[in-house]
Amino acid sequence: MGQVFLGRSRGGRPVAVKVVRPELAHDEGFRRRFAIEVEAARRVGGFYTAQVVDADTDADPPWLATDYITGPSLKQAVAIHGPLPPAAVGVLGAGLAEGLAAIHQCDLVHRDLKPGNVILSANGPRVIDFGIARTLDATSHTATGAVIGTPAFMSPEQVQGGEVGPASDVFSLGAVLVFAATNRGPFGDGHSHAIMYRILHDDPDLTGLSMDLADLVGACLARRPQSRPSLDDLLDRLTGPVEGATRWLPPEVTTMSTLPEQERVGALISLGGLEKEAGNLEEARKLYRQAIETGNPEEVATALIELGWLEKEAGNLEEARKLFHQAIEVGNPWQKAKALICLGCLEHDDAGNVEEARGFWRRAVESGQPGIAPQALVNLASLEKEAGNLEEARKLYRQATETGNPKEVATALKGWGDLELSAGNLERARQLYKQILDIK
Repeated sequence: MGQVFLGRSRGGRPVAVKVVRPELAHDEGFRRRFAIEVEAARRVGGFYTAQVVDADTDADPPWLATDYITGPSLKQAVAIHGPLPPAAVGVLGAGLAEGLAAIHQCDLVHRDLKPGNVILSANGPRVIDFGIARTLDATSHTATGAVIGTPAFMSPEQVQGGEVGPASDVFSLGAVLVFAATNRGPFGDGHSHAIMYRILHDDPDLTGLSMDLADLVGACLARRPQSRPSLDDLLDRLTGPVEGATRWLPPEVTTMSTLPEQERVGALISLGGLEKEAGNLEEARKLYRQAIETGNPEEVATALIELGWLEKEAGNLEEARKLFHQAIEVGNPWQKAKALICLGCLEHDDAGNVEEARGFWRRAVESGQPGIAPQALVNLASLEKEAGNLEEARKLYRQATETGNPKEVATALKGWGDLELSAGNLERARQLYKQILDIK
């Protein structure tokens, strides 16, 4: 809808200035909606939101200025440094619950709480972007039944285009906490329609959460709005940030900055992925290279892996190898393990170097990184199956079922079942397939 600039007030106060795009600024319907957003943001108080400093919805173009909050978004922090530790997730939950309470006290529902709309400030999280907030009246049920929000973090009532109240934000809060603790949504990924189907019909995947947090988040993710806890209940059970605290986040997250250069690097990587999907490979290469030249080590590693996979798919194997090895040199442990997986796939799928692939995947297993080690075990098991080493393959599949999340366990069981089926062990294959059906 526009651009956001880092600006300063006349007195030197840093502010974030949202400026509407020219083509939208001349749309009267859009101007009305933007004015509603500004009015909603003005009404919300509380420590856990970005306060409106000034706005002019009649200007050409319309603009809105809010407090500038130093810190990365939750989405950025988890993408670069991995899941937050349990204590930080608890503080995050308490801060978001208080922020949502401030919103609801103004008779508003946020309707789009997601990792990208949560800023991790050194002294607590902030809830931002009231772009699709609605008042708690008849307008909360769209006349057309349109689905408004971000699929992976929508409540069932949002998915169905129904009436949306405060309990919907509680559901989204639960989904955000799963992401913070595991680097994935509670209903998986993929096409938005598939995610929305799972929200309506499947139980959330809470693997990786502590027992206490899983119980609390599970309650937030109840399908029926009236079954979800209130924000007061959540605040009673979660630990909030200590006044003046600066260490609730891991040090590597605390030192992240959203100054323009860092924001620019993240945008370059995202744009690279967009151009790659659109088939504009040269433009994608250019964007990834710019990120590699200007990012911090972990941003560089992310761009190296993305560019390496692009070159792998384009058949430029030597260039891809070089990029994956560079990512291993500069990345964090999770990124290094991911690059090892990629190298193994390149050697096995594209170059036919089975022993090289085996070595890379074994190193990935040894890393013990969540989401990476189980995948490497399944890859190794498939390799051993191809080589006729069935006992070794069985051992690896079994190991993967003991270490992965439900999705990874299901993948391992499917591969193991296929192995037994091809070996003529029909009853054993039947048992393994049935175990997949029992996974919650």
